Amino acid sequence: MEHSGIHWLDGGNTQNWWEGCNQVSAGCDGCYAMQDNTRFKRVIWNAKPRRTSAANWKMPFLWNRKAAHDGVRIKVMVMSLGDFLDNQAEESWRVEAWNIMRQCKNLDWLIVIKRPQNFSRMLPPDWGDGWDHVWLGVSAENQTEADRRIPILLETPAKLRWVSGEPLLGPINLRRYLARLDWIVVGGESHTGWRPMDFAWVEDIRDQCAGFGVPFFMKQVAAFRPTDDMIPAHLLIR
Repeated sequence: MEHSGIHWLDGGNTQNWWEGCNQVSAGCDGCYAMQDNTRFKRVIWNAKPRRTSAANWKMPFLWNRKAAHDGVRIKVMVMSLGDFLDNQAEESWRVEAWNIMRQCKNLDWLIVIKRPQNFSRMLPPDWGDGWDHVWLGVSAENQTEADRRIPILLETPAKLRWVSGEPLLGPINLRRYLARLDWIVVGGESHTGWRPMDFAWVEDIRDQCAGFGVPFFMKQVAAFRPTDDMIPAHLLIR
């Protein structure tokens, strides 16, 4: 998708190599992509994902040429409708996707996953200490998942590491990790049946980031259709 509405992409794009996912934790329970799929029935959730169209796979090359022509960098989120390291996705799809990312160096590829244990066997063979234009991230909706996923992320070579606390379902202490993280995003759950997010949790994470000099980004509140005017002024930090 070109010009995604995801705030932290700064008007950038999303690239879904495939669609569909398999739930792994509490953060998946209210997944907007799963709810949309229940309505439109494009793919069976918690099963084998569906590869998207050939035309969709070619889009990054167009974005890459545009970025080069305009002399800018464009952020691209890898997979808003699935998980890039999902075990049920065909490995050949992932190899092909890595190759496209390898070639499209005018784009900043933002990867955020819930399966960091797969980094060790699913990164490309020439990954080395990371690619300059690929940001590796994990989502962490609560302390349990933060303590399970972030240490693995920190053990993985990367030029930039980030954490998405979305949907934020409880307070999270990140202090033991922040010295080695480059960016923190937080946000509430959206869509039908959204679960509440306490602003005190957000304020605490903001203060933790400030203490370590780590950039903090407040994406959205918890609501069916969250808008920026719902965010308290003291938390509208991006």
